[in-house]
Amino acid sequence: MEQAQTAALAFLELCFDGSGDIALPLTDTADGTTYQYATVAALALRYYGIPARYVEGYTVKTAEGEPENVDASAAGAWVEVYQDGVGWLPFDAAPGYTDLVEYRLPENGPEGENGQGDTPVPDTPVQEREPEVVPEEEQPQDRRAEYVRNALLTLAAVLALGLLALTVHAVLGRRRLRQAAARYQDPDCRMGCGYILCAVHDLLGQPGLPEDPLSPEDAEDLVYLEREVWYSGHTMTEDQRRRCLALLESARRVWQEQTPALRRFAARFITCKVF
Repeated sequence: MEQAQTAALAFLELCFDGSGDIALPLTDTADGTTYQYATVAALALRYYGIPARYVEGYTVKTAEGEPENVDASAAGAWVEVYQDGVGWLPFDAAPGYTDLVEYRLPENGPEGENGQGDTPVPDTPVQEREPEVVPEEEQPQDRRAEYVRNALLTLAAVLALGLLALTVHAVLGRRRLRQAAARYQDPDCRMGCGYILCAVHDLLGQPGLPEDPLSPEDAEDLVYLEREVWYSGHTMTEDQRRRCLALLESARRVWQEQTPALRRFAARFITCKVF
């Protein structure tokens, strides 16, 4: 073993010092036995990071089933290299060894350290795969729920658009009514009174009011003012304009008292007939 160690050190020194001379230095130090070859091979393999182990045993060359006397002359040494997923495989640098040995894996797995099978494989990082998500078949109830949800969303969108259109219509209608009310103060009293009396007739013509909704006094005043505005050539005064405005307020009060709330809302914000 001393000779094997000396030869191994000399071999490694020549192989790895950068000189490039890799001749096996066993000629001057020993006879080159299998022990020496196995030692040098194990050291060299481990130097390169390859898992290797030194093994001693017997080499027997005989036919199966025939008896054989095994003595010290059959003893030898070799190297085994670890292969992932297989185990320890024999490797011998001594010439002629591979011609004598036929290596077979044990039935219960690679040969282990104790000569038995089931050699433990070194721990290697295993990348865990995420389980595949298999989509479940859609149930009829799920489809019905989806249809109902889509229908409700469509209905909500239609209602929102309708409400928006109604709001725009109401805003424009109310602005038109405000512009009409501004004409009540026209500098020409006859024109201003005419606009006011038109608004009175619009109120009295709303659905749901009786044929003669005004009181007798208001009805008589309406006839007088209409005759003065549309048929006489008299100059209209501010006092007559105030009487027309008072008559408009009376007509609005009658309309509010005798018209249901829903119809009043429609006349104000949907048809925009009443200011």
